[in-house]
Amino acid sequence: MGNYAKSEPLYLEAIAIREKTLGKAHIDYATNLGNLAILYDAMGSFEKSERISLKL
Repeated sequence: MGNYAKSEPLYLEAIAIREKTLGKAHIDYATNLGNLAILYDAMGSFEKSERISLKL
């Protein structure tokens, strides 16, 4: 699994920062959500990935 587990909290922090500073309607917020979905997919967490993707 490499460093995927270590990456998840960093992605979640980045998403929280983007949401607070830019809002959910900003493209950078959506990009961070997409990156998290890709991470979950790489980890084999397909349900988590799908839930994130549905928010986009």
